[in-house]
Amino acid sequence: MTGAFETGHLGNGTLCLRNSTYRLSFTITHTSSSIALNFRGMQDEAASNEGWALDNVLVSVVSDEVSTPKISPTVQLFPNTNGGTAYTKTFTIKNETNSERIISNPIVRGTNSSDFTVTTNNCNTLSAGASCTIQVSFSQQTAGLRGALLEVTTDDPVAPLLTAAMTNYEDRASEAQRRVPPVMSTVKVYLTSDTTKTAVTKLTTGENYTVEWKLEGYGSDYRSYATVFNCETNDNNCGESDSNASSKSNTLSSSSETGNWSYDDQKTKIFTYNYSFTAPASGKRVVLRFYQGAANDLATGHSPISLLLPGNLGIGYFDKVGRRLSLLVQ
Repeated sequence: MTGAFETGHLGNGTLCLRNSTYRLSFTITHTSSSIALNFRGMQDEAASNEGWALDNVLVSVVSDEVSTPKISPTVQLFPNTNGGTAYTKTFTIKNETNSERIISNPIVRGTNSSDFTVTTNNCNTLSAGASCTIQVSFSQQTAGLRGALLEVTTDDPVAPLLTAAMTNYEDRASEAQRRVPPVMSTVKVYLTSDTTKTAVTKLTTGENYTVEWKLEGYGSDYRSYATVFNCETNDNNCGESDSNASSKSNTLSSSSETGNWSYDDQKTKIFTYNYSFTAPASGKRVVLRFYQGAANDLATGHSPISLLLPGNLGIGYFDKVGRRLSLLVQ
């Protein structure tokens, strides 16, 4: 029993009949699905005398959540890879029980499970309150939406199996690369020995020349190569097929710098490529053709694409579609 919360507040004036209000609070431990509460006053007076009354009953239910091992996050997002470098994400298992738990056998299930691989498993026996980590890598086998489930076994009677969903998404860099293909911004040919890199429009037989070209785009890496065709034997169809090329450059850029375009917070890169060759016999032409492919596209087996050349180069075009350059050998 507690002391009165208030006294003489019901408007009885100075009569000898006074009143008091008591606030009572009780905590009841209860595990069933329902409960019935009965209230009774213990007094000598008859109920008709209104010796007591009950008002403002508040019942609060406090539920104790069952503690189990938990995995986080329950949904993991991976950026698109499209055959490029795999992305690795970390899952954390925490033992939120008061007892030791065994965490084991992390596996990937689902339609696209081959795209996801458990690479690191630091989980075994977890003491109460302890945590461990599991790492999963994502390497996209096919373009588009890919998804799978990570399943982890425990010896917890309430949560014997922990699951987390995994899927890919297109980040801003991937979107920019997909929507805006790279362009060839400049190309020139100069004597390899010329440190000023002054462009030439004709070649001298036996001299060494360097062709330098630049690509600008949103990709992290573009592979580009040049093919050099000696048109001495087949001038009409020179440059039609790589199989007829007299030489071919490698596919790696020599340098890169920040470009001039932007797509939201993404900036382009300008990649510079160069290749040196020797001019053939005089009186004939050399034809140059250029190709490019994003590194992740080439890694998934896609063929490189023949590049369109920019205008106003000062070098003759071999064809009307703007894919080949022609230089006369003197």
